[in-house]
Amino acid sequence: MYHWMIQPLAITNAASRYRELDTLLPQKYKTTICGKAFLMHDNPETGTVAFASDGTLCLLHQSSTWKLDGTFKSASRSFQQAYSIHGEHHKGETIPAAHALMKQKKTKAYKDLFAVLFLSVEQFNDELGLPKVKRILLDFEWSAIKALRQLFAKDFKRFNHIIISGCRFHYSQGR
Repeated sequence: MYHWMIQPLAITNAASRYRELDTLLPQKYKTTICGKAFLMHDNPETGTVAFASDGTLCLLHQSSTWKLDGTFKSASRSFQQAYSIHGEHHKGETIPAAHALMKQKKTKAYKDLFAVLFLSVEQFNDELGLPKVKRILLDFEWSAIKALRQLFAKDFKRFNHIIISGCRFHYSQGR
């Protein structure tokens, strides 16, 4: 198993216990198995906990397309959804790069997650240049689309060239 891979259900369950017990998240869920930082963000105000390693953030930095998706089936009772951000590997494969547990599906929560994600990816600018992302493909979650548009219009104008596209699979599921 690669150091950037995780067991999403284990993270979901651990974060659920963390919230329910109101204790600190155990160290083993804050780092990769190699001891590198993995807990990227924890905002009690929006109920968003996000995880990514430097390696997977670097993958997102180099990826021209990001794929975002939320699922409710694998989210624990303490969270409304598990959210994943995937990047394209240079060989064309799509790889999970960041994960979040979200207590709400509001624009504010998505803006919180996406702002942290963009800032985290930009940490590689000095070494790798500007992020390569040109397109973000996501399900038809209006709050997430609205959050991206608001961020691109104000705080992250440097990303306003990115095309936001809906996913054909999710579109066909809603018909």
